Amino acid sequence: MCVCECVQKSASFALLGVGFSVTAWLLQYLWQNIQDLLLYYSSYVAIYLITAGVISFAICYYKGPVTNPRLLDLIRWSIQFLALALIYYSSQIMEVSATIIALVVTISLIPRRFYVLGIPSFIMRYWYVITCQCGKVFQFYT
Repeated sequence: MCVCECVQKSASFALLGVGFSVTAWLLQYLWQNIQDLLLYYSSYVAIYLITAGVISFAICYYKGPVTNPRLLDLIRWSIQFLALALIYYSSQIMEVSATIIALVVTISLIPRRFYVLGIPSFIMRYWYVITCQCGKVFQFYT
């Protein structure tokens, strides 16, 4: 093992550590600035987002629908991520929001072949058992 190789390895690890630290600091700084923007200039941010949305809609309406399947997947995933973020921040009880998100993600991971009428089949079976038992009880009393 040459001295040059040891120096290069230690220098690369030092550069990696410094790069990670600088990146972490920049992300923290960016997050703080975003929080300040949303806290003090929330109306301007809302106006900007609405304007950008209207302009994007006008461009998409003029040029026609998106046909690239990869781009459609990216759009769908970004909308799903936004929906999960809105679910999480829509409640003051974060545990309930996290539970709802876990339930939504778990149900969305069930393959479509297990669905009956758009509802997972195990839920349909459970519902059928409950309604049949209740129906028998009501038939007994009437």
